[in-house]
Amino acid sequence: MAKKIGVLTGGGDTSALNATLKGIALKAEELGFELVGFMEGWRGVLKGGHYFTLTPDLIDENRGGTLLKSSRTNLIKDGKLDEAVSNLKKLDISGLIPIGGDDTLTVGTALSDQFTTTFVTKTIDNDVGINPPEGDAVDYSKMVNYFCPGFPSSANRVINYVQD
Repeated sequence: MAKKIGVLTGGGDTSALNATLKGIALKAEELGFELVGFMEGWRGVLKGGHYFTLTPDLIDENRGGTLLKSSRTNLIKDGKLDEAVSNLKKLDISGLIPIGGDDTLTVGTALSDQFTTTFVTKTIDNDVGINPPEGDAVDYSKMVNYFCPGFPSSANRVINYVQD
């Protein structure tokens, strides 16, 4: 039986999300993993949430936005972290790939004790960086990130606005 990895997109939308999902789906397929796409960010992980097997042929990497849709659900603030863990275990998910900004990745960090987690930073603010050394707390003032999907779109919009 193939290992199952869950992927989701949280927070605001950016043009690079489907291309990012396509790359993840292609690599999962190459490695023989089943990729489970959770709809509407962390909301899709909760009981009654929507999810499906995400294969490369379902994703149009040239279309902006995210096939998985997005939400600003925060399992920590909503007190739903235990429910999410239970549902992920029932689905036999062994790894997670949350794509999002600081809110989405904070939830991913909380789940990383129980699931192998790989973060894809995505933010127009370009304010999410590297993971801290093991055992250290996240210190946003020391994060370094040279490029996030979503940031170039925002920067170009500002440049175009100023030039006009």
